[in-house]
Amino acid sequence: MQTISNLEQVTHLSEEQCNIIENMAANMQVMADISRADMFIDCLSPEKSAAIVVAEASPSTSPSLYKESVLGEIAFEETEPGVLFSLKNGKSIIGSRGISQENIVMQQDIVPITDPSGITIAVLIKEHDISGTIRNEHKMKSLLKSTDKGQKQEIKQSLIIQELHHRVKNNLQVISSMLRLQMRRSASDEVV
Repeated sequence: MQTISNLEQVTHLSEEQCNIIENMAANMQVMADISRADMFIDCLSPEKSAAIVVAEASPSTSPSLYKESVLGEIAFEETEPGVLFSLKNGKSIIGSRGISQENIVMQQDIVPITDPSGITIAVLIKEHDISGTIRNEHKMKSLLKSTDKGQKQEIKQSLIIQELHHRVKNNLQVISSMLRLQMRRSASDEVV
């Protein structure tokens, strides 16, 4: 587990608020190990347009999403919309999708961290790699599309065959009717 040493300078939070974040960060390694997921604490940047990673813990019980530390890195709304939403609105978000600093598609569970007065000062984030799930979703969609195409093709072929049978039947009835007419009109015994 790692935290930013100059938390007050980076975030413009009070000493009391920084202590709350540091106390939460002290338990993150256990949370990362139990949940088998990467854990982070992000704070809103002073400009309030992005989030700053102020603490991180990688699980020792499963592989991490990250090859490098992202401590001090910036998380933008375009890549991690749930983090910024939770920081600005103080609401928990479960199952938000985002893109990590290493361009990995991930699912985030985000819980706000508040000070005693109820102000959201940071968010606790649990991240899981879902790139395999995304690949499977795309495979399923393409499989469904190909199944739909295959079913459409089968239906078309079935309709064409039905139409051919119908036309052959009609033609045979016309031939049969013509032969009967010819039989009635003919005086020859050979026709009968």
